Amino acid sequence: MGSLRNNLISLLDGPAVGSLHSSLAGPIESLSFLRRSLLFAELSNISYLSRATAGRLAYQIGFPEIRYYDRDGAQAYIFANDDDAVVTCRGTEPHDWNDVRADLDLATVVAETVGWVHRGFKREVDDLWPRLEQALVNNSRTLWFAGHSLGGAMAAICAGRCRLSYIKSNPRALFTYGSPRIGSRRYVNYVQMEAYRWVNNNDIVPRVPPGWLGFRHKGQENYLNAYGQIRRLCYWQRTKDRWRGFLRGLRERRFDHFSDHSIGEYVKHIWNAVQEEEQTPISFHSCGQTSRPTCQCTVPRDSEPGRPRPRGKMITRGRGRPGSRPCRSPVGDIPRPYFAELFFFLRFSPSRSDWPLPDVPSAMASNDSGIEPAASPLPRDAAKVSSSYWLR
Repeated sequence: MGSLRNNLISLLDGPAVGSLHSSLAGPIESLSFLRRSLLFAELSNISYLSRATAGRLAYQIGFPEIRYYDRDGAQAYIFANDDDAVVTCRGTEPHDWNDVRADLDLATVVAETVGWVHRGFKREVDDLWPRLEQALVNNSRTLWFAGHSLGGAMAAICAGRCRLSYIKSNPRALFTYGSPRIGSRRYVNYVQMEAYRWVNNNDIVPRVPPGWLGFRHKGQENYLNAYGQIRRLCYWQRTKDRWRGFLRGLRERRFDHFSDHSIGEYVKHIWNAVQEEEQTPISFHSCGQTSRPTCQCTVPRDSEPGRPRPRGKMITRGRGRPGSRPCRSPVGDIPRPYFAELFFFLRFSPSRSDWPLPDVPSAMASNDSGIEPAASPLPRDAAKVSSSYWLR
């Protein structure tokens, strides 16, 4: 019986932490988006461990200060250094009845702001929040929130309360992994903050509680497909991808809906994405930005303020399969709806006079100055440029 319980815990929460991929040499703010996601995923994984083990591993990453909070089965860590403080809530432990009861309690209660929230998740946060609030009241470091599974829902609620409380430091961002829906649309949208949620293919937890009951997610989705790659897929593409992952899991004798929920799987896939991003040489690519050949169209459009991101509609070939070609737009600054107008303008323009010319200074327009007149920025036969060049 004990062996069965341990196997179930390993299936849901992932294997024991082995080697760590994250190491801080400065503030978290200086890391790339994928590096931040990897860091918070590993901290979420560490939060399932005992205080002694979690403290040792957090120290290896770069967090010498650690605080552990536990009340009635609701647990959270605060990992801190000179620059940052990270609140990480522990997810569901199958052997803890309090966690299981919180997951199964689908009733709703009035939220402390507007709308309503999942009663089981709110009770877990109510147990921890007074102590967390007391610990953060004088915090002056950059504050982050993260969590996996139930811990992701708890982190989202805690981040919202922190944003509205008298705590001096506001949450910088929220990162969740395999988090369930937490409340009504009004509730999740009331507090505006930077929030990202990771979903791994067939992970069953982000699909509950069901959306038709009015539950909604908090944060912008980052989807990992059946191959562990970051993709933005439409409804039908995602359905096909989920079936692909499910059948692949059956061939490997595992149930994809549970195995994909493991925090170890999230860490592995994000680490692979980090390696691909950092080992690929920088070059100009089709989105018109200086970035890597792996087109950033596959990365969420608003993943990070100030981060280069593509313009116009995302186009990928192969529907997210490995080796799919990136966006091939040669004019990255022109939105897709205007390509038809550009085509007809180039193809059927009768003469050069149709092109708008810039204002020419009077000194350059006069031949008496000894300066040649300004040349047109476009060739005389520009109207006859083949449309295949612009639209290939």
